[in-house]
Amino acid sequence: MNEKVFIEDFANILRQTLMLNEKVKEFGLSSLDSEIWNLDDEDFKQGLVLVGDETKPAIIEEIFSNIIAFTAGEYERRYKTITKRAVLGIQEGLSSRLLMKVLLSYANLPPDALKKIEYELLSGEDDLDIEGEGEGDEYQIENIRHWAMIKEAIEYGELTKGIVFDKSSQTITITADCDNPDKVKELIASHGVPANTQDDSSDELGL
Repeated sequence: MNEKVFIEDFANILRQTLMLNEKVKEFGLSSLDSEIWNLDDEDFKQGLVLVGDETKPAIIEEIFSNIIAFTAGEYERRYKTITKRAVLGIQEGLSSRLLMKVLLSYANLPPDALKKIEYELLSGEDDLDIEGEGEGDEYQIENIRHWAMIKEAIEYGELTKGIVFDKSSQTITITADCDNPDKVKELIASHGVPANTQDDSSDELGL
């Protein structure tokens, strides 16, 4: 495995991990049964089988540590370490936002590759679509995991006053009571919508 293949494989497992993590949070560990058999990576697949079987984290850690110990090649070992952390992160119930940061920290990507993955992950046409509606106060997030990640970021920044989160419709609404609407819009934009694509006349955000 060379660097190019590693980056491609990492981007793929990162997307799969975040998708599965949100599904587990929504529907529980039993939801993995219908998803994992379509995964290409055998270690990732078997690790998630162990999670679904409620195997203790220490046992999963031991199994993956042994696999990594007998793996040759720097990129191969790094990738398997990331696979182990992805499996354990889903089992731990980490937020998708935090899990993404953890996995990125293991990848040690070149800056250009890191930006590309973050942009594609948060603003890929089949992953994230954010549009301002009406006066620009309501944002429709097409992907549930990104809705959850943006919600967490707003809550982390203590900007929840005047913000309405609707999980069923996957919308985030900025009301008149919001103390800092510009900051909230800036934060939403930072999660995949480039600032220079915003149209102040209509407040429409898009890619």
